[in-house]
Amino acid sequence: MLEKKDIPITELVHIWKHRDSLAMMPPEEWETVISIIQKLLPEYAARDFTNLENDHCYMVEVLLHQGQTDFLDDGLELLAQTGGKTRVLQTFVSRIAPYYYYYVWEMFTDGADTDLIFSYPKKSQLSQKERQITFLIERLFNSFGYKLLPPRTAATIVPEIETECIKKGEVAVFHLLFSELFSVH
Repeated sequence: MLEKKDIPITELVHIWKHRDSLAMMPPEEWETVISIIQKLLPEYAARDFTNLENDHCYMVEVLLHQGQTDFLDDGLELLAQTGGKTRVLQTFVSRIAPYYYYYVWEMFTDGADTDLIFSYPKKSQLSQKERQITFLIERLFNSFGYKLLPPRTAATIVPEIETECIKKGEVAVFHLLFSELFSVH
């Protein structure tokens, strides 16, 4: 449920409907953010995963494996290099409102075949180093004037909106501020 300190639903709907004219962070500033992340975490791979054709946000991914400084195109190769389990911090930064959101996803196989399995560990399941990295990311985006969108707020359904990819009654605040192609975790 949206709280008083959060964006009211009516304002959120207005922002989403006028999203094409509300860019918060120019692309040059986003390039600076990526550069800062790479300098803050030199022993980790960080990549710009932004797709402005499909999303209302910038995205950055950080491979949470110290010393693995490259994302590989092949998931199985990446798993082999990260010891059979890969963890990635994925951060979404809205282009239409001053909010960001992140989660960690994990990729592995069950060992019997090569089908990739994805899970989303809770913050309490992160290692101390992974929590330190998420803290650095939070401080960075807070310094740019963005607020972390709480998971409960991100998952709040906005019943009066239908998008190109999501039908009415299933659109969450996350989809409006960030992406219709990803989900809240």
